[in-house]
Amino acid sequence: MNLFFITIGSFFGVLVVLFTIVAIRKWFFWHAVDGQILKHRVEKHFDEEGNKFFKFVIEYLYQVTDVGSFVGQDSIELRLAYHEEDETIQTMQEEYAHGSSIKIYYSPNNPELSSVDRGSGLHKFLGSILVLLVLFLGIYIYIYVTNIESS
Repeated sequence: MNLFFITIGSFFGVLVVLFTIVAIRKWFFWHAVDGQILKHRVEKHFDEEGNKFFKFVIEYLYQVTDVGSFVGQDSIELRLAYHEEDETIQTMQEEYAHGSSIKIYYSPNNPELSSVDRGSGLHKFLGSILVLLVLFLGIYIYIYVTNIESS
């Protein structure tokens, strides 16, 4: 029975890592170019529990050598405490001001797919690796203890 749970846990651990790698593929395989902010906007939303959050939507222009120019759009979700809202949104508006430069990541297979580099995603990947390491350590300890008990 314990082998069943180890197998199921391993399967889901591998799935977590694979989905994480697919989700953050731009940090590994996408190419970087300099782009320019065309405009931005702040959207207020509410989740299913009624909690308020903001989406900071950025529209940008970027050039891919030998292919052409593209206009991309990306958004950054902001979940803020009430006292942080104004200051954080103001900082974002200054950082992503019209005409400012920004690093854009695009898919070499489909240059129309792009995203702004904002550093989120690597921590998810590392977290998934940590989950797998803990899982495999647990399997190793279980097998080690089982072998000792059967000796």
